Amino acid sequence: MTLIGNQALVFIQTTLVGDIYPFGGRLSSDLAFFGRNEIVDFLSYLHPRRTGGLLYTNLRILLHFNTRDFFNLLTMAFDNEEFLNDVDILKRRAFCDILLRVMVDDVQFSSHQISILFNFLSRQLAKAGQQHIFVQGMLFEQVKKFFFLFR
Repeated sequence: MTLIGNQALVFIQTTLVGDIYPFGGRLSSDLAFFGRNEIVDFLSYLHPRRTGGLLYTNLRILLHFNTRDFFNLLTMAFDNEEFLNDVDILKRRAFCDILLRVMVDDVQFSSHQISILFNFLSRQLAKAGQQHIFVQGMLFEQVKKFFFLFR
């Protein structure tokens, strides 16, 4: 299972930055656009009927598999200009909101895993002059409290 999980993370990362997995090279701009948006849609897919009410199972599985590597690949994608141009700002914001809700509302995530999420969000929020994400005030307060409690 570890091998499959690692391959899935590498596939997602290469697709989000516009590379061809596993052979290398660059995707055409049309395929890269399609691939980036399909990956974000796949990760943010609800699945409420098939999972008995558990939402965002694709995302949850990857977050539980390897939280640190998952956020490393997201950081690479969010730092990639082509990704930022291809994936609509509203979709990126919604995806970050889903990440927050999934991890903060789920007691199965450890404080270490949540700190990785908050570190990712704080870096995105700190990018000067860029509107990558928007965090609701109440959730932002939770992030601040978390960092002050665990310093």
